[in-house]
Formats: sequence, structure tokens, C-alpha cells
Amino acid sequence: MVDRVYKGGISQLRKDLEELRTEFSKLESTTNWVALRVEPVLQHAIALERLSTSRRFAREFTP
Repeated sequence: MVDRVYKGGISQLRKDLEELRTEFSKLESTTNWVALRVEPVLQHAIALERLSTSRRFAREFTP
């Protein structure tokens, strides 16, 4: 079972990554760090968040 701390941590991680994406997009760089580093992790966090609320895995994510 996944505990509530981990489940809550996914939401906070997503919010932090969204803020990080905004801050990184302000950088003047020839490398697109948002696309290379932030977006893949953000998409993974969003997928985990969706799984945690899906019926298929609901039992694993309940206290």
C-alpha cells in the first residue's frame, strides 16, 4: 500500500515542477532545459497522480 505522505507528495512535486518550468522558461539559454529535464519528470508526476485516483489502483492508494 502507498501511504498518504507519498500520495500527497506527488501533488506537491507536480506543483513544484510547474513552478520550476515557469522559472526555467525565463532563462535565456540555447538549451531548452524545460523540454529536456522538467517536462519528462512533470509528465511522469501527472501520470502517477492520475493512477493514484484511478479505480484500478484505488485500493493500493487508500489508507
